[in-house]
Amino acid sequence: LRVHTSDGREHFAYGGDFGDKPNDANFVCDGLVSADRIPHPACHEHHRLAQPVAVALVKVGPDRRAGRSITLRVTNEHDFTALDRAGLRARWTLLADGQDVGSGAIPAAALKNLAPGASRDVTLALGKLPAEAREFHLNVTFALARDTAWADAGHIVASAQLALPPGTPGSSPARVSKDAVSPYPVTLTETLGGVQLSALGVEATFDRATGTLVSLRRDGVERLARGPLLQLWRGATDNDGIKLWTGQDGKSLGRWQKLGLHQGLDHRAARFDVSRPAKDGSITVTLAHEVTTPLRADWKDALHTHRYTLHPDGRLVVANEIVLAKDYADLPRVGVRLDIVPGLRQLAYFGRGPFENYSDRKAAADLGLYEGTVAGEYVDYVMPQEHGHHTDTRWIELSEVGPDRRAGRSAKVPSLLAVEAATPLEFNATHFTAEDLYAAKHTTDLKARAETILYLDAAHRGLGTQSCGPDALEHYRIAAGKHTFAFTLHV
Repeated sequence: LRVHTSDGREHFAYGGDFGDKPNDANFVCDGLVSADRIPHPACHEHHRLAQPVAVALVKVGPDRRAGRSITLRVTNEHDFTALDRAGLRARWTLLADGQDVGSGAIPAAALKNLAPGASRDVTLALGKLPAEAREFHLNVTFALARDTAWADAGHIVASAQLALPPGTPGSSPARVSKDAVSPYPVTLTETLGGVQLSALGVEATFDRATGTLVSLRRDGVERLARGPLLQLWRGATDNDGIKLWTGQDGKSLGRWQKLGLHQGLDHRAARFDVSRPAKDGSITVTLAHEVTTPLRADWKDALHTHRYTLHPDGRLVVANEIVLAKDYADLPRVGVRLDIVPGLRQLAYFGRGPFENYSDRKAAADLGLYEGTVAGEYVDYVMPQEHGHHTDTRWIELSEVGPDRRAGRSAKVPSLLAVEAATPLEFNATHFTAEDLYAAKHTTDLKARAETILYLDAAHRGLGTQSCGPDALEHYRIAAGKHTFAFTLHV
């Protein structure tokens, strides 16, 4: 039920908020739509999986003078209606590294008399593909050709994204921005209690006592409020368990509570090494932390080794190795948390979106370039919890002003902080920590932080359906042992 706080703020109340005992707390408040019928992000997944047209890639033709062709297999999943009688208009869009580089219509004649359950191969001419691009994806949509009683013309009834094979045709690395070239090596300076690496206006400062990156500046302007540290917790979802209930030992949440993950992590510095300059002029600082929870106080629970290499062009490459003890199997996430200074509220990324997605719920989230705000990532679930996650991310940009994509990536406003993944990673950008979300019982309990909290994950557990069904499949859980991932920070 919709209620208001004493100062007039609105939120939804659930079992126990009315003095009722016993009660079910927020149980079954996690449907595909909210209490006021606003679709939750999971609706997109249901739409994609239940759609009446399927598309598969058959082959990509050779690179000829006129360009490349592609053959698709279109399947009519309707039970009784021929595809040309479904009132749909089909189009394709070609993406190169997330950018729209071509589009066209699929002729209606190519799909004429496609019977229910039948398939047909359709060949499209894509033209010349940009040689400098690394990744190509073909988006195909089937939209209503005219208004109907249930939706307007243009409503997308079915869609698909197809990844073209690697090497079609480019193989150059994807970059967030092109860093300047510097003939000067990285400078190492001893500071009070640590060291500072400097290159081309970038300064990275490390503290010996805590074993952390405590500052990252460009031309004297700070980007970090807190450097990367291991993060294993997420704001428990309704599927993880009902946090207001007791007797959750059989749920994921109960196991994590026994480990004390909800209380935060303790980090103890275990290593601080500085390398000699490499041949390319770069210098590496290697840090390590032994990690445990206040409840367990066992410093053998986890070991996080992170290596920071500053290059003469100002790139800071961060390589992470995380080793989890056997008791730390099937955790919510394995990654790092960075706190970014207030003001960097604009978000752009190349990954799956635009809505939240997870390893076991991403069929509808297409790869692409997406822009918005950090605040816009928030999902207003009745019980505050994990939200706004994105998988298969190539790069992320946080800035005070948004990038200009209209004239291409080279024309964008320079980012104040960007993350380039060595291999695709997962991320959340939010104004709430996982601990903030777990502590809140209602949306009105949350107070947005001025900083942007950036979670970068090597792995993030699937959502499953354990609220009242099966848990996440084994494939979507996180194993104990070693996890590695790397990214580059650009400032």
